[in-house]
Amino acid sequence: MRVIILVMVLLSAKISFAETPWYVGAGVGMTNYQGDSINNVPQASIDVDGWETGFSLFGGYQFNERWAVEAGYTDFGEAEDFDPNGQIIGIGVNLESAGIYLNGQYHIPLSNSFSLDLVGGWLFGEADAKEVFPPNTGGTPQSASFNDNGAMLGLAFTWQMARSFGLRGTANYYMIDYDSTIKKPWRLGADLIWNF
Repeated sequence: MRVIILVMVLLSAKISFAETPWYVGAGVGMTNYQGDSINNVPQASIDVDGWETGFSLFGGYQFNERWAVEAGYTDFGEAEDFDPNGQIIGIGVNLESAGIYLNGQYHIPLSNSFSLDLVGGWLFGEADAKEVFPPNTGGTPQSASFNDNGAMLGLAFTWQMARSFGLRGTANYYMIDYDSTIKKPWRLGADLIWNF
């Protein structure tokens, strides 16, 4: 009898917990870098355009069916470029050390399970650029760090698969410019969301 009562209490707590407005999640994404040569890094004269893989971690609060606020950390991945002979003489550019954001979301319900989400917020970012030399060539790599923050705009498509789980596809545009080197990146992502 005590076991039955305990199970009922736990189930009640679980249902109550699942109905709170809080959620957390994680995802992977591809960032499109748009950049020119990096200032203060002499060898970095090759463009660093391209798509790179990174991850994100986030948490949010759903005020109601329409409105939510979210904060998170985004790793944009690390980009490297090559000379015509295939040797790395350029740079590694990464935004892993900082990519913290806060945004607001407006959800447009499409059905009981699907919604289109409009996203607007602010990103605080940091980039580190460094020279990378081929093995056994010598040289002293130079590096530079850049900080910038700016608006982020995005669209998302959310599929609420169950009470506690959802999948979200995202497309975000970041209005940041790291010393005219990494310019206004795009990011396409896929997120897994856990609703408490």
